[in-house]
Parts: sequence; C-alpha cells; structure tokens
Amino acid sequence: MGMIDFDAIEEKQNEARRKWKAWQSLRERATDTSVHLSDMPRGGGDGKAQEKAVVEMTDAESSYLQAMAELSDMRKELETAMGCLTKWQHRDVITKRYLEGKTVTQTMMEIGYEWSQTQRFLNEARRAINGAKME
Repeated sequence: MGMIDFDAIEEKQNEARRKWKAWQSLRERATDTSVHLSDMPRGGGDGKAQEKAVVEMTDAESSYLQAMAELSDMRKELETAMGCLTKWQHRDVITKRYLEGKTVTQTMMEIGYEWSQTQRFLNEARRAINGAKME
C-alpha cells in the first residue's frame, strides 16, 4: 500500500462537488422545461429535447456516482491509515477535512482552533500517517 495522497483526496472531493452541482443544474433545467412543455398543445415537437435532457442527466448522474465511488475508496484507505494517529486533535482535523469533506475554514470553525493551529495539526497528521505507511 502506497502513501496517502491527500491532494488527490481533496481534488476528488472538489470534482464530486462540481459533478453534483452539474447534475442538480440539469435536473432543475429539466424540471423547468417539463413544466413549460406540459402547458404546450399536444402533438408539437418530436420529443428530442426531452430525450437529450434525460441522456444528459443520466450521464451527469453516472459521472457523479463514479467520482463518489472513487472518493469512497480513497476515504476507506485513509480511515485504515488513521489507526496510527495518537493525538485526538489529529484525528479530528483529518476526519473533518478528508472524511467529511470540509474546507480548512469549516474545520477550523467547527473545532475552534486558529487557522495556523488547524494547519499545523493537519500537517502533523498527514506526516504521521504517511510516515507510518513508509515503515
């Protein structure tokens, strides 16, 4: 098992957020479109717009679910690796930041530490995890 790539976890979290927003946006557009189309007289149009919207939504949902599955695998590996952490502060910041997907600012505010202290705990925890994985 290699080292934990914390940057990759963060990138995957951001990717999953972007894909979720894209999927939700398509769903909202499709809902708006279907409401407007339902008011139109019957027999008009060939149904291609709805068909295209369904395909786009299905693709977006699939892409989002794939990103979440990959993120889940990364998080499971991190959870296993966290067994080496002895300080509860390290466990808290890693859990909030990488397992719950919080930003550093959200982590800092929830735990009640200063920015620099939060960053220090994150850096120490990442070094401890990857140092233990190298042994």
